[in-house]
Amino acid sequence: MESYSLFEVNEYIKRVIALNFEDAFWIECEINQINGNRGNYYLELIEKSEKSGDIIAKASAAIWYKSALFIKKKLGKLFDSILQSGVEVRLKVNVNFNERYGLSFVIEDVDVNYTMGQMELQRQKVIERLKAENLITLNHSKVLPSVLQRIAVISSETAAGYADFIEQLQSNAYGYDFQIGLYDSAVQGQKMESQITESIREINDEAHLYDCLVIIRGGGSKLDLSGFDNYNIAAHIAKCKLPVITGIGHKIDTTVSDLTSYLSLKTPTAVASYLIDSNAQFEAQIIEMGRGINAEILHRFDSDNQWLNSFREQLNYLIRDRFSSEMINLSSAQKILRNSTDRVIERQSDKLEGFETLLKVVDPKNILKRGFNYTTTLNGDFVLNSKKAKKEKELLIHYHDGQTNVKINNG
Repeated sequence: MESYSLFEVNEYIKRVIALNFEDAFWIECEINQINGNRGNYYLELIEKSEKSGDIIAKASAAIWYKSALFIKKKLGKLFDSILQSGVEVRLKVNVNFNERYGLSFVIEDVDVNYTMGQMELQRQKVIERLKAENLITLNHSKVLPSVLQRIAVISSETAAGYADFIEQLQSNAYGYDFQIGLYDSAVQGQKMESQITESIREINDEAHLYDCLVIIRGGGSKLDLSGFDNYNIAAHIAKCKLPVITGIGHKIDTTVSDLTSYLSLKTPTAVASYLIDSNAQFEAQIIEMGRGINAEILHRFDSDNQWLNSFREQLNYLIRDRFSSEMINLSSAQKILRNSTDRVIERQSDKLEGFETLLKVVDPKNILKRGFNYTTTLNGDFVLNSKKAKKEKELLIHYHDGQTNVKINNG
């Protein structure tokens, strides 16, 4: 049985590939890993099944120094955004087969439009799914408190956008005190989805501690911010127990996460300004309400004071009128009383004169003058019968002009 060495087989494969892939061509794939070293870049490329999401193809690739310079000049700031894990790309490659190291691709160019198109296509699919599940406006139904002071924040602690956000809050002109709960999360790259969704779940468990959730990220390219077009992140934002305010650092485009949030603002500092202005507006409303209450109190006081003065004048008039009326009544009653008293005194005087005449008639002195007398003991006791007289030895007989002693013979 004829056999071949491994080297011979690989050498044959090399010649076949060289004959069939003489020129560079374009391939569509996803970057699974990328590492740089001395200006060269080494990538692992994959393709996933649209149905299951399983990896169905894998290959190694490299961007050599000179090609990297060309691609960087072409892409500018988009270079780092496109050439990162998880990004779908269209690459112009040459096939390279080495008897020792096997098959690999040498990348010469990158089609940025393909990546952007794939991202937009994926973005639209996510939006349609969220609409179908009624999640686009779910967080809009949350009630944002009038005072926003206890703020849960999802951001990278070392990000410049987070530093700007904190600086803006701390230096607010009104002296408002904000209580910040930071949930440190990646806002770009492969860990972004898992860390942000986990942070939202933690915040839901502690929702009673906060007034709202703020998700912020500093400026970047559209590709840098594409992570916020992720379905799981947008769905978690929609279902969050708190109103979610996003400031994802872009001025033109809107991410899917912005669509599902309660309020979308352009930058982290714009979010800070909104929190400050919202509190200032509420304070202004309270001050204005206080002024209105004070004005109403003064108006009521003035109105009641006028009524009280009017009532006092009416009361004084009524008192004077009543006093005058009562004085007239009193004067009339006094006259009636005086007349009645005079008549009573006159009647009683007549009675007294009658009694006086009667007394004169019954006066013992006058009776004695008419020939009557009375008898007493020497002690002055009246002797009213013979029995009493017989007990005494001596009696006094009284006349109107004197008295006579009479000795009693009881023998």
